[in-house]
Amino acid sequence: MSLKYVTAGELAAWLRDADRHRTVVLDVRDDDFNDLGHIRGAVNIQAWDLLSSGEAIDSFVQQHLRRATTDRLVVHCYLSMQRGPSVAGRVQERLAQLDSTELIEASDVFVLKKGFKAFFGAYKSEGDLVQLA
Repeated sequence: MSLKYVTAGELAAWLRDADRHRTVVLDVRDDDFNDLGHIRGAVNIQAWDLLSSGEAIDSFVQQHLRRATTDRLVVHCYLSMQRGPSVAGRVQERLAQLDSTELIEASDVFVLKKGFKAFFGAYKSEGDLVQLA
């Protein structure tokens, strides 16, 4: 399955929607999650932890990607060139393997185009979207 990308503006609109809680943002950066700030409400799990352990992926999927509470997942790292897309692909693979009606579909997984850097550049002064370090 190919990866789908969402722009900073599209993600901001989803996060400002009344159903904001139905969009899960997964930030797979390392220490810069706290050092540089992050998208408000994002879940932070380092890419290596998710890519090196099937149990970590399964735990994340079961905890955060249930259809009853979630419509979509947006994954990102700083630039969304390596870590973010790698994790998004792995989550897509796992969702397809599980093929559960209780979970979102693999097609509901997105990568934030140009990563946190672009999102932060556009929205750093907007406290409803960005939590500063």
